[in-house]
Amino acid sequence: MFNLAKQDVKLRDIPCFPTVKEARPRQGFSECEQYDQLFAALPDYLRLPFSIGYFSGMRDGEILGLEWDQVKFLEGVIRLRAGETKNDEAR
Repeated sequence: MFNLAKQDVKLRDIPCFPTVKEARPRQGFSECEQYDQLFAALPDYLRLPFSIGYFSGMRDGEILGLEWDQVKFLEGVIRLRAGETKNDEAR
């Protein structure tokens, strides 16, 4: 867009946007056996949030902020509202 604006003489100089270094890919994912060991070692009240996080990839804050109307047990669905996720998008 900046190049087009410069061609149309609507822009004198194209601004420079420095890029930031990208984060390394995440590592250290748990295998099924490790999940089973961790699950067995947890107290009862942490097992459900742990399982939701492991199988859905939801963040701690998303899991702990869930309300009953967002969970549809019979459908097997958890809905996250817009504004309550990291990027503020519903999913």
